[in-house]
Amino acid sequence: MRQPTNNTQSTISKCGKTALRLLTITSLILPLAGCFDQPNEPAEYMVFGDNSKSILYKAGFTAEDIHQYILGELDLENEDAVTYSGITVHLSWFGHTSRPPIQSISLEAGGNWFLENELKRTRKVSLFKNQLRSAIDSWMVQEANHEKTYIHNALANSLPLISKGEESMKKVLLLTDGWEDTESCIFENYKNNPDTFVASYEGISNELNATHPLPDISGIHFTLVHPRNKKYDRFCEATDNYWKYQIEKLGGTLSIHSNLMLPNNIPVSEINIQQPIQNLAR
Repeated sequence: MRQPTNNTQSTISKCGKTALRLLTITSLILPLAGCFDQPNEPAEYMVFGDNSKSILYKAGFTAEDIHQYILGELDLENEDAVTYSGITVHLSWFGHTSRPPIQSISLEAGGNWFLENELKRTRKVSLFKNQLRSAIDSWMVQEANHEKTYIHNALANSLPLISKGEESMKKVLLLTDGWEDTESCIFENYKNNPDTFVASYEGISNELNATHPLPDISGIHFTLVHPRNKKYDRFCEATDNYWKYQIEKLGGTLSIHSNLMLPNNIPVSEINIQQPIQNLAR
C-alpha cells in the first residue's frame, strides 16, 4: 500500500489548521452577528393630565417631575443613557372635550451599538429628551378649570393610537382623580355613597361603553397617579378601583399610586404636594 508523502501530509495538516481557524472565527462571529441583527424593542407611551378644575396643578406636579418620570419609565433617566429603540410619547389631557388634542414626540429607531456611531446616537437621544421636555412645558399650560371631565370618552378616542401598534412596550400614565363628570355620568354623585358606587361598576361601564366603546387594550399597562382627598378617601378608593375594573375587563393592567414614583419606588419629588390634600375637594 502506498504511503502518503511528506508533501501530502503537509497539505492535509495545513487544510486541517485552516478549517480549525475558520471554525473558531465562525463561532466568534455568529453570536456577534446575532447582536448586530437583534431587533430593537420599540416603546409607545401616552400621558393624560387632568385639566378639569386644575387637578393637575393642585396636585403639585411640575413639568420636570413628569419629564423625569417618563424618562425613568423609558430607562433614560441617566444623563448618559442611550437606547437604540424607537420611542413615541403622546401627550393629551382630560377636560371638556371627548377628543382632546394629542401631541406626539418621537425618537426614531437606531441600528444597534455596532452599526450606528454611539456618539451620534447619544446626540439623537439628548435631542429627543429636550424636545420631550419642551412639549411637556407647552402641554402643562393648556387651558385649565374645565367644568366637565371626559375621561372614558377621551380614552376611547385616543387609545386606538397605541392599541393597534406592534410596539413591544405600551404604557399609559393617567394623572387624574378619575372623577368622570359628563352629561350622562357624574361620579361625584356617589362620593357620600361609595358602596353604592362599587355595586354600580358594571352598569356604569356598560353605559359608557355603549356610546364610546374602549378598544382592546391587551398588553397595555396603565399607571393611575391620584393624590387622595382624605375627606372622601373611601370614594377616592372606589373611583380608583372602578378604573382598575374597567381596564382589566378589557385586557389591560393598572397600578395605582398617590405620587409619581420612579422605578426605584422613590417619589420624583419628595415634597410634591404643596397644600393639604383635603383642599383638593371639588
